[in-house]
Amino acid sequence: MFDETSRKICWYVIIAVFLVGILAPFVWMVSTSLKPESDIMELEARWIPERFTLNHYRWVFGIQKKGVARAAETVGLGIYFRNTIIVSLGAGMAVAIISTLAGYALARFRFPARKGIALFLLSTTFFPAVLLLIPWYVLLNRLRLLDSLAGLILSFTAVCMPFSVWMMKGFIASIPPAMEECAMTDGCGRVGAFLRVTLPLTASGIVAVMLYTIVMSWNDFLIPLVVASSPKSKTIAIGLTELLTFYGKTNWGGLMAGSVITALPVVMIFVLLQRQLVSGMTAGAVKG
Repeated sequence: MFDETSRKICWYVIIAVFLVGILAPFVWMVSTSLKPESDIMELEARWIPERFTLNHYRWVFGIQKKGVARAAETVGLGIYFRNTIIVSLGAGMAVAIISTLAGYALARFRFPARKGIALFLLSTTFFPAVLLLIPWYVLLNRLRLLDSLAGLILSFTAVCMPFSVWMMKGFIASIPPAMEECAMTDGCGRVGAFLRVTLPLTASGIVAVMLYTIVMSWNDFLIPLVVASSPKSKTIAIGLTELLTFYGKTNWGGLMAGSVITALPVVMIFVLLQRQLVSGMTAGAVKG
């Protein structure tokens, strides 16, 4: 039998092995993005580059060298990056506002089919998104929102809304109604009690649904592939695929640099706001 110290050491070793397996591809991606093109295809694998260069990052953002034609030297993912930020933040704010109000209604008010509506919202998350692409494309076409940032924001809002409403319902249900009743007894109306009491207490839940939507919008490939058709609305996920065959040649260093730039914001979000994300999602999923 292992004692307590031996069991801890075994767990630490297992966790370390998994971490190495998970982090190794990302470390190699960063290393490759900093290597000169001549060093990338070397047979000998070097985790730490002997020579460092930022040319791949310049190429990705369209920063050209003096005297070199732009079309031949750079790709310029800056506009894709900007589109992704606008779409992710727009969808995140829309989902945070709507899901908070809808979750409050489902958690606090008693009306016919309330439980049925909540279960229906949860059941919609089981449908594969690919089944909805054709009708969604037709709908956006009739609304004249194809190939537009507004169309992408509306798409991601619709996709992320059901789960977010369910999560906010559970989060708000965990807050005792007596706290709102005390505020209304002191002179607040229903709206005032919601804004002054419930809303501040649901801050972590709001952050969780907003970050969930931002990450989903940032990483999604299928919806932008169908809805967006020009650089004015394409996202960074589509831009990365274009790097594979840019002018008939794969720039592996540029592809790795683009991947680093794409992954970095999501990693920073999780590092900075992981507590709010985990607490909000666990409270919304377990309680209520």
